[in-house]
Amino acid sequence: MKHLIFTALFLLSYTVAVRAQIVFPTPNQVEMQTGNLILGKKVSMYAEDTTAFYLNLFREEVLSHTPIKWQKKESKADICWITDSSLPPEGYRIKIHPQQMVISASDKGGFTYAVQTLRQWAAGSAGSITFACASVTDYPRTQWRCFLLDSGRQFQKITTIRKYIDMASLLKMNYFHWHLTEGLGWRIEIKQYPHLTRTGGSNSRDSIHRKKYGISSNMPVNGISPSSPK
Repeated sequence: MKHLIFTALFLLSYTVAVRAQIVFPTPNQVEMQTGNLILGKKVSMYAEDTTAFYLNLFREEVLSHTPIKWQKKESKADICWITDSSLPPEGYRIKIHPQQMVISASDKGGFTYAVQTLRQWAAGSAGSITFACASVTDYPRTQWRCFLLDSGRQFQKITTIRKYIDMASLLKMNYFHWHLTEGLGWRIEIKQYPHLTRTGGSNSRDSIHRKKYGISSNMPVNGISPSSPK
């Protein structure tokens, strides 16, 4: 619990509060403007690639599955997604006006992180979603922003792992370090790669740990026989 409180305080130290909204990590530049963009029960959008995964993320996490009508012209859309090669990698710019929102980025990473900012920026629910008007420009300060999850000794449910990954993306982390194995042996069975457990499931040389935990010399430390068929 102490570590959780410390982490929360650390993250809050890098947040920006905007009209009762909290966005973290803090964007590089935020210029507030007057007014709000209010989206109703139907939303029109323009995008160069309507199949991009970040658009599904935006629809699920921000629009709450509000019906979308695709437009062929930017001027007729409530929300526009525009590629801008002048922006740095993973950077983005969001311009929110009372009549339209324009999201610009140079790559898919930038668009994804724009969505993560909008998840925190939006207020309301499906049928009435409000965005405070502003101009937000952001790009990563460091190239590597890694999240480590140790599943080698502490096992988690699939739903829990997916939630952790979603939270890491929300914090704009771009690398997932998944710790799946220990010196004692490989922990997770993957049927496509049977030798991970067949060969790597035990470590006969690790006598120190065997003596410490009272494991007999002929038993694999993970309980999976290296000679058993898979």
